[in-house]
Amino acid sequence: MDVYNLMNDLVQAVAADGELRAWCLAKYGQEPKVFIDQDDRLPPDGETQAPDVQFHTPSKSADEERRIVDYGFGLFVVIYNATAQNRPESNVSGFSASQDLMTLINRVLTVVRAAKPEYWVMRYSVMPDTISEFPNFVADVSVEFTHRLVIGDDPLND
Repeated sequence: MDVYNLMNDLVQAVAADGELRAWCLAKYGQEPKVFIDQDDRLPPDGETQAPDVQFHTPSKSADEERRIVDYGFGLFVVIYNATAQNRPESNVSGFSASQDLMTLINRVLTVVRAAKPEYWVMRYSVMPDTISEFPNFVADVSVEFTHRLVIGDDPLND
């Protein structure tokens, strides 16, 4: 599969997921916006467009000896919460919206995993940033899929 077709399938799955849309609507009053890449000169406005999920340029690497192809792409996940407060516990500090950010990321990853069950060993890493972009709560997420080739598949054309 072409790496851009794979990413487009994942974008469509995230955009159409009913549970994700319902959670965002209940929590933030609007469905999530889903972007393919982003113009950094005019980034999405968190206040009016969050929650949002941005898919970034995919990558692909092949190992002909092991007969696998790895696909990777980045996600940038954003929620907006100008009223997020530190937790009320006296000796605990941290914004309450951080949990919402991780809930959104986990839901997106669940949809991405389910959209392509034939691709296995999905790896991901999450790098949240809940301070520097306040009141936007953001996370960079790297996602990788591995696809095992069968006899006759050409890793350069997969």
